[in-house]
Amino acid sequence: MGGKRYPPREQWRRDSGILYLLPAAEPDNVWPKSLECQVQEEDCGDIWCVAGASLESPTTSKQEWGMKHIIRSENCERPRGEWNTLEIVCRDGEIEHWVNGQLVNTGSASTVRVGRILLQSEGAEVFYRDLVLTRY
Repeated sequence: MGGKRYPPREQWRRDSGILYLLPAAEPDNVWPKSLECQVQEEDCGDIWCVAGASLESPTTSKQEWGMKHIIRSENCERPRGEWNTLEIVCRDGEIEHWVNGQLVNTGSASTVRVGRILLQSEGAEVFYRDLVLTRY
């Protein structure tokens, strides 16, 4: 994550995410139907089921802002200023989130199976590098 933050979030944790499996027919809007890999400080690897997307998971989850929020199993983030490595695996409705080589979240029976990828920034600077897409 970068060092810049923007109003009204100057004092909040830096927040971004990778939304994925956005159906092609889904209209472009701020929160399209998708799954999100949270890339917020101290929450990296959480799963958000956005705008009606659904996912079953064995890990702890709760409802927030009308969306299912699936909490990662552990915090594997590197200290601020160091690069983190994320891997999102989507295969036949099965989802895995890996942070720095550690499996931190899983899900099954995803209601979204194919679609676009969206890189998000929420009020703070964020950098992504070395993006690799692999078809399984």
